[in-house]
Amino acid sequence: FYYSVLELFGVRYCFTKTDAVYIYTNGGYNIARYKEFYPIFIKIKKSDYPLFLSYCRKLGLKINSKKKVFYSPEILEDFKIVNLNKMPVDTLDETIIFMKNNIYNFQPALEMIQEIYNKRLNIKYKEINL
Repeated sequence: FYYSVLELFGVRYCFTKTDAVYIYTNGGYNIARYKEFYPIFIKIKKSDYPLFLSYCRKLGLKINSKKKVFYSPEILEDFKIVNLNKMPVDTLDETIIFMKNNIYNFQPALEMIQEIYNKRLNIKYKEINL
């Protein structure tokens, strides 16, 4: 529900960080989330943030809760959005930078990105590359 309801809010948003990795790997890589702790990383346009907060309050959606499912928003003046499989997401380059900055968590995902998008990232995670 947290994922699908955002498009109904009428706010400028996109998925970022771990959620962007999840989207770019076609659901093939998800890390550090489970039933009792599931942050959804999004960017929200600063001018749309009051509307976002209003809808979250009305619907009982949690923000920065640290328990269960909740939004972890980054509020920005503006940002680039790519639509991938009908999902607004950070650019692939920005997502790659995030993964490289957190290489110990995302090295397998970087290898997946390398294979899916034919990127030359010089990542070798698997023991055997065919």
